[in-house]
Amino acid sequence: MGRFTTIDPLAEKYYSVSPYAYCGNNFVNRIDPTGMIWEDQKEADVLKTSIQETEDGLDKDKLQTKLDNKDNPLSDKQRGETEAKKADIDAMKSSLEISKGNIDALKADNNHTYDLVNADGEMHNVIQGTDGIIKIEGSNDALYIHEIDHVAKSLRSNNGLQFSDEGLLMPSLSPSSGRNDEIAAYRAQYAFSPWSLPSKAGSINDINLEWVATLRNSSGQVAYPAINQIWVNYQISLRKAGR
Repeated sequence: MGRFTTIDPLAEKYYSVSPYAYCGNNFVNRIDPTGMIWEDQKEADVLKTSIQETEDGLDKDKLQTKLDNKDNPLSDKQRGETEAKKADIDAMKSSLEISKGNIDALKADNNHTYDLVNADGEMHNVIQGTDGIIKIEGSNDALYIHEIDHVAKSLRSNNGLQFSDEGLLMPSLSPSSGRNDEIAAYRAQYAFSPWSLPSKAGSINDINLEWVATLRNSSGQVAYPAINQIWVNYQISLRKAGR
């Protein structure tokens, strides 16, 4: 006979549910071995499966066959382009592996409960509700992956997850660290769906400081003012150095 020896650690947040109930009586779609983790584990599992399917669909064997074809050799230009595409696939696969690991990291976190919530608009965030649940905003899987990347980095940092009124605080508040966080998150988004980006990128490595710094919203305003200032200062330094 299965039985619980302690009440759910988040019982005080759900007064309408028995503290000894399992998964809010929805044990067909949910698992909850610790009383924490994901609000709906099935959502996380489906997202991870989608990431794996995307990774499986990145086929570089055909590109390698073209490179190895002696009967119909590629021109130098074609070879360069093919090798660049192959390298891009390798980088995308590596990023997708990190994204899967990020989902597992949130699953292994016994101190918080996470939920994927649909949110319209250009900008999305990660917020902690009054019920303590950490809500990861997005309007599609690619955007969830972007925000989960931020959560996982914060979770692994020395300070852990911290929130302001606006939402999740990055592991470091310095713009220089923030730019790297955004670059990594957008690369994770690109690896899953290049078409989901707010600005076109020809390869994963095209998502760099300049790319993030020059992003603008629909009103024409710079999306990341602090990162944009880093880029401006960098350009000024180059001009001063005569480059």
